[in-house]
Amino acid sequence: MVTTWGRGLAGVFDAAQSAADNINGMSDGSITIEVKGAGELVGAFEVFDVVTAGQADLYHGADYYFVGQHPAYAFFT
Repeated sequence: MVTTWGRGLAGVFDAAQSAADNINGMSDGSITIEVKGAGELVGAFEVFDVVTAGQADLYHGADYYFVGQHPAYAFFT
């Protein structure tokens, strides 16, 4: 999971890590999510394009960062 948050950023990065930990736990190991902070694999505002291109499986971020892709993303943050 690539994120728009820097590693260790209180609140938002913690939420991404918590989501990954919960999914990892609920799947009994059949799904493993490794969280990457902004800049570790891609820049913060590149996560949408990387997932769209299939280079990462999911992202955690604020969708209003990507209203250039579609204006409705402003409603999903």
